[in-house]
Amino acid sequence: MTKKKHIHKYRKTDIGAKKREYLVMQCAIPGCGHYLPHMNLAIGRESICWRCEDVFVLDSDHLAQVNPHCNNCKRTEDDARRAAVN
Repeated sequence: MTKKKHIHKYRKTDIGAKKREYLVMQCAIPGCGHYLPHMNLAIGRESICWRCEDVFVLDSDHLAQVNPHCNNCKRTEDDARRAAVN
């Protein structure tokens, strides 16, 4: 079976057993079992944005997000306030 070369679509996942948390960055593309065992290994890697599907480079700010999205899709506090009012 040959592997398809693709850009991963990373997602933060907890693979810990019982009550022990063990967070990894895992590819969410079906058929891909790739994951990074340490969160910091994801810094500098390319990922597909969960909102616009464009490719971007992960940085430390993106690791806080469950489904990382690029800076172009980042909502500001003003946008969030407007959405809450409407």
